[in-house]
Amino acid sequence: MEQSRTWIVGNHELIFEPPDTLRAIIRGWITYEDGVKWVAIMRDVTTPGPVSVYCVVQMTPMPEFPYPRLSQEARQYLAKQSSSDWFKAIVYVGGGILQKITAKGLTVAMLLSGRKRFDVEFVDSQEKALQWIEEHRKAPRR
Repeated sequence: MEQSRTWIVGNHELIFEPPDTLRAIIRGWITYEDGVKWVAIMRDVTTPGPVSVYCVVQMTPMPEFPYPRLSQEARQYLAKQSSSDWFKAIVYVGGGILQKITAKGLTVAMLLSGRKRFDVEFVDSQEKALQWIEEHRKAPRR
């Protein structure tokens, strides 16, 4: 995919930023229907496009809903239908300990789903996420 594009999925927003970054702004509960749409978007973004992307997942607190939550159905669908081949890295921004544990578990499932491995990082700000990606781009590949 060569141009910027934005999708609204439920309360969430996904933004592709060329050449190879997909930002996901998570606001509240993540449903099974959200997961189905996200998988379709990931397939669209990575085929034939850059083949793999940096994914920045911003877990945005909401006053009445302190941290994003992933329904069991969404977690199972994402784990089964996602592919590690889609990612250069995933950088999670924010979130509490429960969200980090959930994100790590989902990431492990994705790592088992494809042929390729990717890096995972947890940071506390969008600026740190972008800085980490720039450093990752410069690092020699293993």
